[in-house]
Amino acid sequence: REGRRIAGSSRARILNSPHRGKGDYNFSFKSDDGSSRDEKGSMTPGDNMGIQGSYSYTSPEGEVVSISYVADETGFHPVGSHIPAVPPMPAHVQRLLDHLARVNG
Repeated sequence: REGRRIAGSSRARILNSPHRGKGDYNFSFKSDDGSSRDEKGSMTPGDNMGIQGSYSYTSPEGEVVSISYVADETGFHPVGSHIPAVPPMPAHVQRLLDHLARVNG
């Protein structure tokens, strides 16, 4: 179905799926300005909610920013080219952690 247009805003096409029971859902939308979002959620066998999704938009600099994510019992885990990557652990720190694991076993 088509979204309402508010003065100065883009129109969004919203797609929803009907509720499938036990908390499962999914939805998506795409706006005239190119921004979009997709998400689906479902209950895991351990009765935790698992969510997968993505969104994208164009930054003020004209760059398309795209994010995909998973959210579960361990937290929110986004992935995207503009999100800085964690640098590798320095070798001396890894050696220390390995040593502590052996000692505290």
